[in-house]
Amino acid sequence: MKYKILSHTADLRLEVYGATIEELFKHAVEALADVLSPKTKDQKPRLKEARLAPQSGAAKTSAEGGSPPAGRAGASGGKNQELKTGIHLESANLNNLLVDFLNEILARSQINKAVYKIKSLMLKDKSLVAEIEGIKVPEFHEDVKAVTYHEVDIKKGPATGDKRQSLWSTKLVIDI
Repeated sequence: MKYKILSHTADLRLEVYGATIEELFKHAVEALADVLSPKTKDQKPRLKEARLAPQSGAAKTSAEGGSPPAGRAGASGGKNQELKTGIHLESANLNNLLVDFLNEILARSQINKAVYKIKSLMLKDKSLVAEIEGIKVPEFHEDVKAVTYHEVDIKKGPATGDKRQSLWSTKLVIDI
C-alpha cells in the first residue's frame, strides 16, 4: 500500500508510506497526482491511463529563488503534452521539505495545468534535487489549495493497521 485516504471533516487527509524516505516522497507525489487527476466514470485517475513518453534529454532547470520554470514541452504535443523540469529545495527539516516539495509541485501543476510524477529524486539531509515530468490535463478533479504542515510527522515504524513491515510513514492534510 502506497497511501490511504483517512477521514477529515473539511480537508483531505492521507497517510503515506514508503520502504525508504525517497519512496515516501514519491508516494506522496503520486497521491497528490491522484487527487488532482481527472477521473474516469469509475473514479479512477485518468492519468493512470496516459503514458509519459520515455525521457530523451530532459531539461536541467532549477527552482531556486522561488520562481518556478514553466517546464519544457516534449515531442508528444497535443492534449497530453509532456513537461519536464527540475526542482532544488532546502528546508528547515525533513517534514517541511516534504510539504514544501509537494506545494512546489502543486504550484507547477496549477501554472502549467499538468499533473506530475517524479522521474528522479536525490535527498540529502534537509535538501532535495528532483526531476519531475508531467502531462497536461484538461481539468483537475479537486481544487487543491495547498498541502498543509498540520499532522506531518515522518517516522519509521509500523504503519497504522499494517503490522507486515516497518515502513516510513506520515500523515498529510490537503486543503481543498
